[in-house]
Amino acid sequence: MQDSYLKIIWSMMDMLKGVMTPEQELDLISVIAFVKHQDEEAFNRLLNIGKSSLVEEFKEIINQLAKTQPNCLDDVHFEIDPESLSKLLMKMSNLSSLEGFSDAYRQAVQALLGMRGGDHVSNANEARLMQALLGEVKEKMIFDGTAGLASTTSSLGAKQLLLQDINRNTVQTSSRLLKMDGQAFTYSLGNSLETPSIKPNSCDLAVMSPPFGLRLSSLEKIQSQPYLMSDISAKVPTSGSDSLWLQLALYSLNKTGKAFITLAPGWLFRGGYDAKVREYLIEHELIETIIMLPQGYFSHTQIQGALIILQKNKTKGTPVRLIDARSLGRKSRKETVLESENISLISNLYTGSGADEPMLKETPLSEIRSKNYNLSFGHYFMQEVANIEINPEREIQTLSDLISKQTQSQQKLMTLLKDLQG
Repeated sequence: MQDSYLKIIWSMMDMLKGVMTPEQELDLISVIAFVKHQDEEAFNRLLNIGKSSLVEEFKEIINQLAKTQPNCLDDVHFEIDPESLSKLLMKMSNLSSLEGFSDAYRQAVQALLGMRGGDHVSNANEARLMQALLGEVKEKMIFDGTAGLASTTSSLGAKQLLLQDINRNTVQTSSRLLKMDGQAFTYSLGNSLETPSIKPNSCDLAVMSPPFGLRLSSLEKIQSQPYLMSDISAKVPTSGSDSLWLQLALYSLNKTGKAFITLAPGWLFRGGYDAKVREYLIEHELIETIIMLPQGYFSHTQIQGALIILQKNKTKGTPVRLIDARSLGRKSRKETVLESENISLISNLYTGSGADEPMLKETPLSEIRSKNYNLSFGHYFMQEVANIEINPEREIQTLSDLISKQTQSQQKLMTLLKDLQG
């Protein structure tokens, strides 16, 4: 069924080529689907309205729905001719059901915009891995302060999602999709680090995949935030966003909560403010597991990710579980796809049922302390080096040939310079 939805979405986008940008096309498609989902009677009425008043009538339906569906249609603006709108409505009317449409829509956004930067769009790797690691969450409340289209969190089946994002259009589009999914949620607009909407100790789980390399601008607002650990006296630098996401996640969790935060691996070994936060988390035994992910795991970057799992009530004296998954997955030109067996292996290592695997290292605090709280996987895992056969005679001959070519090039250059001077 999802393939049918995708065909409809691609077909509708083809109708709008040259009229709108791809982002605007996708936005309008989500609005049309939402209107059909929320008021099918009004949607069917549009199919029989003359083109002279079609656009105006469509906008009026949107305005009426906006009054009863907050944060879904509050800021919808588009310019379209009646002919194109009529074709789009007819194409959408071919769908007898919209169950599963949201997933297909997110897949279309990821395929089209996943490598363009901007709003982060999760791919199948992230959703499937989180599903395996979290397990049953139907009675859980999940917080995501960098929610985007909620591609991962919406797939988990949680009791309620508490979401926030800085982009207004993303918040509204995602709210439409979540309504169509029947997901209970609250979605706040704003910068989670500067004006967090989440209440302290309010969630069972925090699941976030923040943007890599985010530079902070409003440090004055951040320095007074209640989620900052009071025991860390150092001021937050402009490069400190990774440590802030971890602190915000802990702030949101109840006393038995867990956080699953994916960061760039630099946080594992950077000095300064990050080192102070890292030491605090280690000495207070809040880091349960770290999973180093393979390159190509994300669709929006080739940077490797480190999935850091925090646990509020971790048993004192237990080691930090390090899982090196960098070699896993089926590699392609654009990305690395984690197969089902890869997901199962990581999940088993996380739950402790794959203890003999060389990818797993149960690391006691004393060892981490001896390494000055550096969590770089290079300090704990030895990666195999490929056995390259070297032929000394051949290499010497290659070097000799290169030197000879360099000498000839220099002679030609000197001759050319003399000719120019003469």
